[in-house]
Amino acid sequence: MNASYDMFLRLKAGGLPLLKQWVGDGIREDLHLDFKRKSKPFLPKLNDDDRRNYSKALSGFANSDGGIIIWGIGAPGSGSGERTYHPIESVVGFAEYLDSFISRLVSPSVAGAENLVILSDEAQQNGYVISYIPKSMASPHRAEAEGLKHYYMRYGESFKVAEHYELEFMFGKRNIPEISIFWGLERAEAEKDDDADNRYYFFLQLGITNQGRAIAQYTCLRVRYDASSIYTLAGDMKSDLIHYSRPHRASKERFYLVTARALQGLVIYPEDYTNFFFFRFSVLKSEVSTMRFPPFEIYFDLFGQDFRGKLNEPFIISGKKIAEKVKKRLG
Repeated sequence: MNASYDMFLRLKAGGLPLLKQWVGDGIREDLHLDFKRKSKPFLPKLNDDDRRNYSKALSGFANSDGGIIIWGIGAPGSGSGERTYHPIESVVGFAEYLDSFISRLVSPSVAGAENLVILSDEAQQNGYVISYIPKSMASPHRAEAEGLKHYYMRYGESFKVAEHYELEFMFGKRNIPEISIFWGLERAEAEKDDDADNRYYFFLQLGITNQGRAIAQYTCLRVRYDASSIYTLAGDMKSDLIHYSRPHRASKERFYLVTARALQGLVIYPEDYTNFFFFRFSVLKSEVSTMRFPPFEIYFDLFGQDFRGKLNEPFIISGKKIAEKVKKRLG
């Protein structure tokens, strides 16, 4: 999950109390977050300023790493932590107008863009809109509002017209892989010395998925994992298509490092995935209904041919999500 979608889901779950907390904390605009006041908050329709702001954001966030706009909150002064409330009247109607303009304010349209209403006054139907704009593999996207007709990128806390070299990269990147890591969970067979009568055993799987438009080749996943955790790296991982290094101590305390390199015959096709690592753990059968798991935490490096590598990225799975998967696997 990327940073912008994570923020969107948190606001979706936390609603107005979380939004107020962010405003109170003076959360700042950044690569993934933008605040916008509606030009005329008493009218649900989009005027010229609203259309230009939304058009720039659709283009800039989609061409960059995705992001969210919080409509109805002011951010006066560059770098200031001051935030001001400007709730929008008939806010549901405003969100519907935003939905209807997604395909008109940017070209090509941004798939997956979404607008969420957070009511501050349910009786009066006043409130705020959270616009989620995902990173797009169909970029570059051009802003189409009147007076713009440019390709934008998100830089820090603002949108700027993309440079020529950036456009060259975006126009050429459609046929490159877009790889990331994913996790899954499956039942594991009990081994010879296991307490099979009293425990269920599982594998937490880590792998690489490809959401790009080209085949991913020569992929490499390097992970730093907590050796003191209940999630134990499987010691018998063998593959004719993956070369595994021997685990050794990493620079982080308690952490070990292990590398999995895809050999020449292993490719990951678009919309496909491959498992690389398996971490084993168990749960007592008598504790299934009340089970609690610690979070699974790693730091990873990810590489591949024609892919911009990622270094020392955190990847954390909450214990709650692991418990939910365990219950599903147990039926």
